[in-house]
Amino acid sequence: MDTKQILQMTLGTLALLLGVLLISSYESSALLDTLLTFIIGFLLMLMAGFLWVGTAVGLLK
Repeated sequence: MDTKQILQMTLGTLALLLGVLLISSYESSALLDTLLTFIIGFLLMLMAGFLWVGTAVGLLK
């Protein structure tokens, strides 16, 4: 694995963990805060998926 691929996997893992942490441990009664938190968490998890898939494709080449 190249340094770039290791960095992609590390960033993907951190983004996934942060997204899960945001979604699972957030408590607020305000609807807007809840929606923003879920959107940010979802985007972080989506970014992690793109990083992992990009790394897998890079390894297969």
